[in-house]
Amino acid sequence: MKAMWQPEKELVDGTAKKRDEILCELSEEIDPRDSKRYPKVLELFKVLGMRHVMGLEETLTSDLREKIISLVPLALAYLKPEQVLAAAENIVLRAPELLLLEDEALTKLEDELEQDLKTRDRVELVLIGARSVLGCDPELPLELETAILTFEGLLKEELWRLLPLGSRRAAAIVWAKPEMRQRFWWWALGEDLPQTALEDLSTSARIIHLFPKARQELESMIVAEKFFEFSEAGREKISLRECFLKTRYENLCQKKRQEGIFKLAADVGEEIVLLREPEDSPKITLSSDGRKILLDIEPPHRLRGGEKPVLEIPGREKKEFTPTERGRYELLLDEEIFKAPAGKILVLLETEDVFLEVPFKK
Repeated sequence: MKAMWQPEKELVDGTAKKRDEILCELSEEIDPRDSKRYPKVLELFKVLGMRHVMGLEETLTSDLREKIISLVPLALAYLKPEQVLAAAENIVLRAPELLLLEDEALTKLEDELEQDLKTRDRVELVLIGARSVLGCDPELPLELETAILTFEGLLKEELWRLLPLGSRRAAAIVWAKPEMRQRFWWWALGEDLPQTALEDLSTSARIIHLFPKARQELESMIVAEKFFEFSEAGREKISLRECFLKTRYENLCQKKRQEGIFKLAADVGEEIVLLREPEDSPKITLSSDGRKILLDIEPPHRLRGGEKPVLEIPGREKKEFTPTERGRYELLLDEEIFKAPAGKILVLLETEDVFLEVPFKK
């Protein structure tokens, strides 16, 4: 019978001691300009995050909880989005070398990539720590949210290149409660695959080349994998705001890769197309600059007289887009309506009614 997972006692005791030490040090008011206190504030939320990931519940007085909650904005402000971006860029650029290097050079690269992934760990632990005291996800500074989405956009398609890290990936999250490990998807996804998985991929390609009928067996195996994949039904739905930002940065990353550019800035401003409807001969184009959703009516199409595009949350509320330049409409992503998980954009053209479901259907 498989033993039930239990957190390591040494880690449980160590994080409790560290938490208490930091709280004692931070007992007085913190001046936001006092950069010497930054590391301690971050360490506090990292420790709280680790304990939450281990399934431990904190027993805090209401005063202490309020004190910790007051530190959340400082912790988020102290995080460095540029480090997350640099880590993602380095992983994408250097991961292909895992199949080329040997011995000491390989070990050095593995250490480097592991540290890059741990850079993302630190951010996630701080966010989890903040959520554990707030009871909800914290509101992120735009630069930090951008960096996190960029990391995801760059890494999700290239993560398979890290399979040669093998047991390092499994070891990185063994301390976490099993159901919490997917929060660290950069370690968890495929962590059960062998270190030689990419070499096996080459073997599979040769088998199919030599024995074409083997492709049918491979496709059957893929179907089976999809069938047994974890269901997403129970996962918490993300907001429309997160959905739009995620789509924007996925499309931005794709655009940069096509241009051969891997250096991505953490600021916002560049307009990225989210959707053209219909794709082959668009009447409507949705874009975002990271702060607003922009809707363009493509010539020669025009809105029906007096009408404006509307974002509608069925059974709840509607919000009209604001007209700007001729044929362009916008909505700020900070609007309350974007906290909903799903909705529809209604555009009443002179020739037809267009309904866009959001999140977009893949």
